[in-house]
Amino acid sequence: MKRIVAMLLVVIAAISLAGCSGGGVAGKYKIKSMMGMDVKELQEQFEAYGMDGKVEDMMYLELKSDKTFTMVVVDEEPANGTYSVSGDTISLTVDGETVSGTIKGKTITISEGGIEMVFEK
Repeated sequence: MKRIVAMLLVVIAAISLAGCSGGGVAGKYKIKSMMGMDVKELQEQFEAYGMDGKVEDMMYLELKSDKTFTMVVVDEEPANGTYSVSGDTISLTVDGETVSGTIKGKTITISEGGIEMVFEK
């Protein structure tokens, strides 16, 4: 019985550590809003500029379980880098430059240079 309890404690500890590693945030996050414009408004802007396609397919953040990410923002080259999570803060690093954001539930908010982007899983 003691051996079973000890094994259960090891499994619980391993699961807890995995949860703290940021692996729980892995997944694809689609744009929810940018600079105060929701997806519908962004779609209208894209169409006004002659862009085809859905805004959600042109703007997203994908966090992989190996601590790497890809961020796609319209016609720009995809940004590829690494990320780390500490509490409710996420740090995205590309070519030695880091941008931080906040995680709240299934939402990640990133503000940089006066531009706020909100992504939702």
